[in-house]
Amino acid sequence: MKENCYIYYKLVGWGRSELAQEFELKISREITSLHHFLFALFSLGEFLEYQIWRGSVLCATVQVCGRIFIFGFMPKKYHVIHIGPCWTNPEFRRRGLYNFLLNKICDDYPDEEKYIFAHKSNVASNNGILKAGGVPFAEGYKSRFGIYKIATTF
Repeated sequence: MKENCYIYYKLVGWGRSELAQEFELKISREITSLHHFLFALFSLGEFLEYQIWRGSVLCATVQVCGRIFIFGFMPKKYHVIHIGPCWTNPEFRRRGLYNFLLNKICDDYPDEEKYIFAHKSNVASNNGILKAGGVPFAEGYKSRFGIYKIATTF
């Protein structure tokens, strides 16, 4: 049996937090990597990257895509999105950027079921997801074929 090292969440959001005036939110469909290309391809074009900038410095990003086959923990139906991967520049951590982005996505996709996951050892991400209204529903693992699977439900 594989070690359950991921926690899967359904995200509902608690309402938008404010973004400080020093930052700028951009939403991009630009394909800048093989990862972006594959996510856009397998989600049939449902791929966006939310970015927070301060001047020319990228501070945080969150990717959003439709359900694709590697997310085996998500229900097989329409109107679901996956959130992630997420990244925050170490210089801009603990400023609420992650929470802002998660709540912004919840505001932008009110009719979609939203799913996100984090490694169990990533305390900051798990706390941020919970703070943004994430409800844990399962633990799981990544198969040797790269599919995220459910092992136990809550």
